[in-house]
Amino acid sequence: SQEAILLVAHLDSRGGPGATDDGNGVAVLLETARALQAGPSHRNSIILLFTDQEETGLRGALAFIREHPRIEDVKLVANFDAGGLSGPSELTNTSPDKGWLIREVAKADSYVYGTSASGEGSSDFNAFKFYGFSGYAFDYSWDRRIHTSLDNVENLDPSSIQHQGYHALSLASHFGNLDSLEDPKVPNPIYFNVLRLGFVHYPATWVIPIMLVVVLVFAGVVALGFRRKVLTPSGIGLGALVVVISLITAPLLASALWALLSGTVSAYQVTYLGHTVNEPLLLALFATITIALTTTWYALIQKIRQVSTPDLTIGAYALLAIATVVFAIVMPEASFLSAWAGLFSFLAVGYWFYSIKDDLESFSIGQLVGLILAAIVTIALMLPVIVASFMASEANDWFLPIVIMVIILEMLVPQMQIITGPNKWWLPVTAWVATAI
Repeated sequence: SQEAILLVAHLDSRGGPGATDDGNGVAVLLETARALQAGPSHRNSIILLFTDQEETGLRGALAFIREHPRIEDVKLVANFDAGGLSGPSELTNTSPDKGWLIREVAKADSYVYGTSASGEGSSDFNAFKFYGFSGYAFDYSWDRRIHTSLDNVENLDPSSIQHQGYHALSLASHFGNLDSLEDPKVPNPIYFNVLRLGFVHYPATWVIPIMLVVVLVFAGVVALGFRRKVLTPSGIGLGALVVVISLITAPLLASALWALLSGTVSAYQVTYLGHTVNEPLLLALFATITIALTTTWYALIQKIRQVSTPDLTIGAYALLAIATVVFAIVMPEASFLSAWAGLFSFLAVGYWFYSIKDDLESFSIGQLVGLILAAIVTIALMLPVIVASFMASEANDWFLPIVIMVIILEMLVPQMQIITGPNKWWLPVTAWVATAI
């Protein structure tokens, strides 16, 4: 037909062999072409574009847009690039008013990975986006040692390339057979992954109603807690104070440790051109530091004044409820992080308060099941964001993932209290030992 989907990868590299950036994209499109030719024909045209000078101003893409006669047929663009040597292939960039695009990619690709909170990457897609074309940019960004001598064939990650290839073939097959490739420009939706089990998306118009439901559920839980006489204003205040202290001190301690590491160990051993050499190990290190410090604050508050688990829980959840309101108004694209985790956590705690007995520190089987399910939802929603933001960041730029780690721990206050039981000293001690190791 006269409508075409354009698949794009760039041929040039900078500062190294460029096996990943963007030899991977070139290989993916060549293999996609082989697979497409081996299968049935498609209703719409599929064009493969290999550009030059992406690294020096997107010049090849701009030349195609400005000069090539086939540009008139292009209705949809899918770009494949890499900002790191490994990791999942993530949907990092789309054109504006992407409601239809997200709905269609969810139909096309069972393994689409990305969130509406993702930042926009830099690739040839930006040139097409600037000129008003609709489409997607896929990228993987762990182990960010591109533009170095280490971006070689030996360091290619086959699973990352396969993930890119799955996106390319799925999108080409799906959009190649649509009746029309015209983008109706539906407003931006909210979308996210639940681990890698599924892809959730819904209209942005749902954000405020969902936020109101979450806030009302939280208010109901607080009212129930006071009615059952398991909450005290001073205890809730101390619980909120621990959260604030943890949010401030955990990133500061991580920054201090990083300064110590990069100052006492050869800078070449710790980083390579500004990127960390062993990001998974550093992620594990900072995660244990965050756990150790946060649980230490909770242990200390119990030494200063005995605070009940319900008070500590609502103190932490109060800040989460506030964050849900702020996200919904200021950053709706990231509102899913606090809204859904908060809703499940508030409901679980509400059932706990409703069925609580005289002993505030004991839990029935039903209460435990509810809290465990809430913990699973919290971790499933937030863990991918922590890993992705940490692995995609450059050295000493880990404030956001550490803050999210603290938020996860604050949402797991009742679960942590169950684990530690009466001996509340052993969890922080264990975490500090793990950090030292």
